[in-house]
Amino acid sequence: MATAVMEAEGCLADLKRGRRAALEIKEVTERMLSPEYKGRVLVELLQNAHDAHPARDGVGRVEIVLDEDEGEHGVLYVANGGRPLGYKNFEALCSIGLSSKRPEEGIGHKGVGFKSVLQLTAAPELYSVVRAMSKTFDGFCFRFARDEDFDWLADQVASGRPAAAGQLRANLSSLKAPVPVDDVPAAVVPFRRRGLVTVVRLPLRNADAKQEAVRQLRELTDEGVPFELFLDRLGKVSVTHRVGGRGRPSVYTRKVDPLFASPGLKIQQITLRRRTRLIMVMAAVDRERAHEAIAAGVESGPLTDDWQALGHSAVVSVAVPAGEPLESGRLYTFLPMGAQPICPVRGFLNAPFHTDVSRRTMAEATQWNDLLLELSRVSWSPVILFQADCGVASCCRHQLRSYSAGGT
Repeated sequence: MATAVMEAEGCLADLKRGRRAALEIKEVTERMLSPEYKGRVLVELLQNAHDAHPARDGVGRVEIVLDEDEGEHGVLYVANGGRPLGYKNFEALCSIGLSSKRPEEGIGHKGVGFKSVLQLTAAPELYSVVRAMSKTFDGFCFRFARDEDFDWLADQVASGRPAAAGQLRANLSSLKAPVPVDDVPAAVVPFRRRGLVTVVRLPLRNADAKQEAVRQLRELTDEGVPFELFLDRLGKVSVTHRVGGRGRPSVYTRKVDPLFASPGLKIQQITLRRRTRLIMVMAAVDRERAHEAIAAGVESGPLTDDWQALGHSAVVSVAVPAGEPLESGRLYTFLPMGAQPICPVRGFLNAPFHTDVSRRTMAEATQWNDLLLELSRVSWSPVILFQADCGVASCCRHQLRSYSAGGT
């Protein structure tokens, strides 16, 4: 509550001086950032849930539940079994662009994707634990301010000023006013029993929001575009759509079997739900070329200085079914981007592209994106060697070593 009180005091003090800084933030959050992520709320929450798990662990768990029966219009849950929500995470959720993650540390690093939840809910809620061994949600448990919370907040900071509550409602973003929740909802409790450490709960704001949540859930679970393919921190994602008391979880698993490895190149077999097998080639981007491309992007404007860290660790991954190739390719930035005609390979292509804010489409042409697309074409060659579903045949090994020795 201290954060909400501080924000409310600052908002009212600014208004008294004729400044409207809080309103500017409210407008940026609700009219600029949130609409930029139209249709991507579930993807953003899944990205955050993925990033809560240790890198290269591969056994993380996420549960997604859309319960149309709960509440007036239904509730959407996204829960993870990674690290508990800490103070830095809390601070980032209440701010814009203050995420503690660097670009190379996770999928999202701008700290703004969470703001998209306002498309579906008026008051998002979060429940977490203090430590992994906690038996209950005893850590950060709060919601962002509901309409009536501004009345209580006004009493705390401006008692005796009848206009204060209205001023706060009009000028202070609800996402700047976290309110503690003392009683964890009964529907949240079972997530902890199943080992989940953080739950995001979105009471859907109206019938349109429920319809949109259903649409996003169906889009995410499209069988033709496996959302879990490049989520390398996760081993299991459970998705449940509950309607009329019915709804069994669909479980999406991800198992990795190494096939080949050398400096700058890895080939793996990825087994997904229903024993769907894909061959994935992961090629490291040459550091010198990467730094050159990023520097050009920083100088010309699209990229910022924090992209420089990617020059040391960027990887391009191409995955194809172990049998027949795809008719057309699909771009990913860990999770699927929107359908675009520019994928240069007939496979699923993942790379740290520079995209628009919502990661749906490529941003303006950059030397960085061109480099990643160029490398994806080169990465395609080793995949072809495995297209016949024969594993790593000995006759192919010298070709793979030769490819790797030639650089990526």
